[in-house]
Amino acid sequence: MEDWLANLRRRYQINEDAEFTIRPGWHDIVERLYDEAAATLGDPAKMFTLWVKQKLARLDIHVRVPNEHRTMINWYLWHAAEEASHTCEHCGSPKGSETPRRHIVECDDCRDFDLALDQRRRRAEEIGSAARKYVRDCAHAGKVLDIREWAERRWRKDGPPKRKAMTDALRDEIRLGVAVVDIWRRFEIGGRIACELIGAKTYADLYRILRDKELAPGFQPREVVQWVADGKMDSDRVGEIFGIADDEVDAFLSAWLASEDTPKDDEEP
Repeated sequence: MEDWLANLRRRYQINEDAEFTIRPGWHDIVERLYDEAAATLGDPAKMFTLWVKQKLARLDIHVRVPNEHRTMINWYLWHAAEEASHTCEHCGSPKGSETPRRHIVECDDCRDFDLALDQRRRRAEEIGSAARKYVRDCAHAGKVLDIREWAERRWRKDGPPKRKAMTDALRDEIRLGVAVVDIWRRFEIGGRIACELIGAKTYADLYRILRDKELAPGFQPREVVQWVADGKMDSDRVGEIFGIADDEVDAFLSAWLASEDTPKDDEEP
């Protein structure tokens, strides 16, 4: 917006105090208006701009010009507003129409996308809660559940567009990994399912997310191994916690017990 506006001001000598508040989809319409006005006036500086903005789904432009050019400039203004009335404010598609509840002009594609963004903003807390519920349900089932089927049950009372928006937002939240590692560090989900949910290769990737998001780990491998050595935990729990195959647990325990360079709490496992 700033680069486009800076170029427009320079090209047509637009006064610096002119107010511009339109979306990119209407940029071409406004440029054509200034082209036409400059050709009519000869000197573009003869047109003083008060504002160019969107008002209730209409392109609202107020300018001052010499009286002898007022009729022609008014015609350009009317034509620009008429074109904008069916031009998507986001992408410039000529197949736009007003979205009544928002009072903006959008094409169907941008309207659906904007709905998705709106759902994400308004229901951010709901998405976070749903993500944690989904992860816990996966833990209870002992496998990664079909997220679309789960979402259909969760938001069964919503219409298809809203449900799709929420499902996509939920999928993104799970891939982000915060909900997954937060529950994993509390021993509420096993390492294998946690890794599968976010596409991690090993438990070390789970620790990286905790570190990157500045979340305190609930435990470190050396601590878990010590619990086993002290008889406070069965060795078969180690494989479950870290997502390690049963036939690799003994080697895992031996390696950590024998290591003299066990990572400190603030080091990556």
